[in-house]
Amino acid sequence: EIVQHTFTDGGYYVVTLTVTDESGLKAQTHLGVNVLPGHSNGGSCSGSTGSCGDGNINPLAIITSKYFSCTSNGQVGQAITMDGSASRPGVGKMVSYHWDFGDGSTEVGAAVSHVYSVPNTYVITLTVVDEGGGVGTAKGAISIGNVACY
Repeated sequence: EIVQHTFTDGGYYVVTLTVTDESGLKAQTHLGVNVLPGHSNGGSCSGSTGSCGDGNINPLAIITSKYFSCTSNGQVGQAITMDGSASRPGVGKMVSYHWDFGDGSTEVGAAVSHVYSVPNTYVITLTVVDEGGGVGTAKGAISIGNVACY
């Protein structure tokens, strides 16, 4: 039997399938599903094949940096590296990566580094654009110097 479900919001969901035989014995399996925000009319997904059509899907922006942890603050004058290459396009390939470091500075590129000059907690924003023109955004907080993490 094919079952279909439409998620109304993007996010990570765990889907559980329970099968019961004629004698009442049950078996379960779980599958994690990452639903991308911004899926509009025209796209489709098939539960029987696990594949999705092209539709208008916004990309998923992902920032990685060892400094997004309260146990590893960056320091003033230190180059802080950030990588957006794990981001996933909705359609085609990624065409741009734009970084806002929260201190008035910006940069472009999948992997970048930045040096902060003032101790503070900053919100870093990565905005990605794919070949279909879809836009995705991710944010992360980084503490520079002896500043409390939030």
